[in-house]
Amino acid sequence: METKPAEKATVAELPLYIEVANKNGFLYKIANYDNPKVCPQSGIIIIEALKRDNFKQPRISFKKVLDPATGITYGIHIGTDNKTGELEFQRITLGDVVQFDCSNVNDRKLWCTISRHESLMGSPFQRGIPKFKTVDKNKEAVKVISNAQSMVRAISIAQEMAGVELYDMAINLGLSADHNDVGLLLASVIEMAAKKPDGFLAVYDNINRNVITVFNRARAVGLIKLDPTNGYIWKDTYPLGTNETMAIKTIVSNVTLLMNMDLCLL
Repeated sequence: METKPAEKATVAELPLYIEVANKNGFLYKIANYDNPKVCPQSGIIIIEALKRDNFKQPRISFKKVLDPATGITYGIHIGTDNKTGELEFQRITLGDVVQFDCSNVNDRKLWCTISRHESLMGSPFQRGIPKFKTVDKNKEAVKVISNAQSMVRAISIAQEMAGVELYDMAINLGLSADHNDVGLLLASVIEMAAKKPDGFLAVYDNINRNVITVFNRARAVGLIKLDPTNGYIWKDTYPLGTNETMAIKTIVSNVTLLMNMDLCLL
């Protein structure tokens, strides 16, 4: 049996696959699990059954997966069959819950193969109704940390708001600001920052926040209306766009219009 690194399709000087010959000299492309572009080299990944039953556990068994586009085989090569001369691959069985540590070579090979199986949700070769899904613990941890950081920042910004900035942010967040006590208004903005920090920060950090504020204030007092046929219209005569994004873009590109709107809202 001859094994040699492929000379083609390399990423970061590592081959995407290793060529392995069977006893008849036919070369197979077997995925190179040491290449980070083929398979992650670290991280904890859990595979769970989408439907779990105490009486009938979901179970699939297979040996390899072939990528028809590249001809690369994903599987754990364990030798050559003495009778047929064909390559042999380790049988993989999936049950209810399986965990893989991609820093471990064997786990990495298993995960890299399973991740392409047709029964896994999100697999590039998924077919029909999937039976399993993945849970990436590292990605989940990053997401939790990121969400917490966004919440802390959003609440911190909201707590410092006062006066016109507080009123404008309330309008931008879709809150009723006309008859609210300042304390109640601040509490509502802080609550929104805590519940939807990403949405709060998306408004606060937007480079066109002043335009968005003018647009929302004009809508609140009826100077901008939404017509079912023509979209958003300024003072019943000037069309701004069929949706909010287009309307904002129109105002941004027309300084005179923005100044006129601002004066009307004083």
